[in-house]
Amino acid sequence: MKISAIALCILVSATAAFAGPSAASLKGAYSVIAHAAYHQSWYAEVSCKNYSGPLYAGSGVANEAGDGTFTFDGKGSMTGSATMDGNFDQDLSNATATWGCTADGDP
Repeated sequence: MKISAIALCILVSATAAFAGPSAASLKGAYSVIAHAAYHQSWYAEVSCKNYSGPLYAGSGVANEAGDGTFTFDGKGSMTGSATMDGNFDQDLSNATATWGCTADGDP
């Protein structure tokens, strides 16, 4: 999960800055939260006499947020989980755009 990896890197960097980079300095449970926004687009594939390929259908901004808890044992091991909300589903968005061909063979 990309948000978990980003949150973990931030957590490790912050801990290293204050306590020094050692496994013993990371001990206990830590809550994390991360947010990202992405520009996404969707399209449909069409095959007509005069054109074959993707047709642009639209675009927008997708917001993603994740939160979770990681527990460090002070010996270099970590367990935890995170939940991600607001994922942009490219395949589902592509399926919402439908196209057809004219009698002349144009999309």
